[in-house]
Amino acid sequence: EGNPTDEVRAEIERLRGQNILWLSVTRPETVIKQKQPSVKQLQILRGIPDTLRVKLIERQPALIWQINDHWFTLDKTGFVFKDLLLNRKENGDFDYPGTNTPLVVDTKNVPVKIGETVVRPQFIDFVTSIRDRLPKEANLKLIRAEVGETTFNVTAVTDAGFNILFDTTRSLDAEFHTLTKVLEMKR
Repeated sequence: EGNPTDEVRAEIERLRGQNILWLSVTRPETVIKQKQPSVKQLQILRGIPDTLRVKLIERQPALIWQINDHWFTLDKTGFVFKDLLLNRKENGDFDYPGTNTPLVVDTKNVPVKIGETVVRPQFIDFVTSIRDRLPKEANLKLIRAEVGETTFNVTAVTDAGFNILFDTTRSLDAEFHTLTKVLEMKR
């Protein structure tokens, strides 16, 4: 069950023909998770007398992390599990697959590798909340979020042509309260 890559299918096929009673399932689980980082959870269940059931649960994208012209997919824990290849449009922008996944641009271009954790889950929740609340509370759409030296400050680039600086150490409710007051005075 699941959506294994060809490399993972080959690893599963290596189990065929082995004695089911003496088979160690921990080694194949470790190897499969290394070969396919998008696997969040893996179960190999024995069915006596001669059946193995392999169940893959894949990570779900929560954030797209951009460094220069390179994109990575992060799950809700901040774990990098996929390298994205995006097509460049005629206008120079990139074609993001039909997704509502927030985009965060690292302006300092700190290197990222598949299999490591880049940000905390709270940061992902913060950016996702900005994306969800901006249209409702400020009639704005988040184009992308940008981070620089630290993830304590997030710049929200909006469709209205201006940026909003958020402090991730403060309550988002307080930040939106301040934002609505500023928009009322300046719009």
